Amino acid sequence: SGQNMEISCFTVTLLVFYILSGICMPLIIEFISVSGGCEKSTFLIAVPTTFGMCLSIVTNLPARKVGIIRWKSILIIALFDITAHLLNMNGLMYAGSAIFTVVYSSVTIYNAIFAHIFLQKRLNIMQWVGVLIVMIGLALTSLGTQNEGKDVFFGIILILIGSMIHSGTYIMSEISLVHAEYPIAPQLLCSLLGSIELVGIIGWQIYYTLPRYQEKFLDEISIHNGDVSDILISYVLLSICSMVHSLCFFILLGTMGSTSTGITKAGQSAAVFVSSHYVFCATQKSQCFTPLKGISLAVVLCGVLLYSTSHKPASTHSYTEINDIDNDHLIQKPQDTNGVFKLVEIDTNVTTKMVELTRYQVNEIP
Repeated sequence: SGQNMEISCFTVTLLVFYILSGICMPLIIEFISVSGGCEKSTFLIAVPTTFGMCLSIVTNLPARKVGIIRWKSILIIALFDITAHLLNMNGLMYAGSAIFTVVYSSVTIYNAIFAHIFLQKRLNIMQWVGVLIVMIGLALTSLGTQNEGKDVFFGIILILIGSMIHSGTYIMSEISLVHAEYPIAPQLLCSLLGSIELVGIIGWQIYYTLPRYQEKFLDEISIHNGDVSDILISYVLLSICSMVHSLCFFILLGTMGSTSTGITKAGQSAAVFVSSHYVFCATQKSQCFTPLKGISLAVVLCGVLLYSTSHKPASTHSYTEINDIDNDHLIQKPQDTNGVFKLVEIDTNVTTKMVELTRYQVNEIP
């Protein structure tokens, strides 16, 4: 029971940091945007978020030694993730953080549908009702923004498409962390995805942004009466929040599954929605609270909560867990003639017995 309590406290801690970082990120991005520090075509906003993902492995360096890296799968997930990321970030800048957080809440529902299709996870009647309620809430959101200009509506479309693609990355990531044989650790998956995406984003900065640095960065800041120092500090804070958010997400994904974090999403969405009104309403009309926006948020969150609370307990499978690994307890064993290796654990309690790790529980190593 003590171990269960420890796991429970650890999970709650992760959830708290996941929610707080999720609240801070769209608000920081919105501040950078209204300050002119991230002209849309530069994709500058993706630099700190992908860089933050890269740093995840630093929190647990032994994680890099565990599991089999399937590069083809990693590259596919990275391609989906960076596409979804760019769509969502640009959608946020067009529509504002208040509308973004309502529309992006739909990602939980897309997770449910994709998990039903690709992971054969069955949804009960109440979960399907939750899906329908979220769809109604999203329709109300679109209806409530008709008078706020084409940019806001275009932003909603970008966020909807980005949310769908992001849901696909969640499903593929869950397969890599839970369902694959000899899965890699969450920290390693997060860092690999971030590294691949960061290379592409930096390439775009060199090719496109640097030659237009004056026009796309300095001039934009001047037009929006922004401050370069404040923007640079915001980019640093965004990198830290991104690292915390990504790391917590991938660990929670491995322990809770891709369709079991709806309650946290609901709380996060409500907090961002309220904060956006008080912080940005004076500078951006789409951030202001209206009765219809409030109703649409309530409907979406009710649907997400109904879906999440109707979710059956997850299976006993869990992600690759590693804390302090003693190399003396891990060796490599050839799996096939192609030179692929699996890690195995030496069970010191049974003489000469070697147990292949199908789910690594390195904490049990004496």
